[in-house]
Amino acid sequence: QIALIDFMVKTNERESVPALQRLAMDPQVNDAVRARAAWGLQQLG
Repeated sequence: QIALIDFMVKTNERESVPALQRLAMDPQVNDAVRARAAWGLQQLG
């Protein structure tokens, strides 16, 4: 999942923002994935 987040950021995939928001806010998602999703959201701004 982290690799996919990195790929979406690297390719500037703005359509992934809603999915990243869901990942970042889901308490059932692994903490590292949630943190990376939040980072990805910041990068995609």
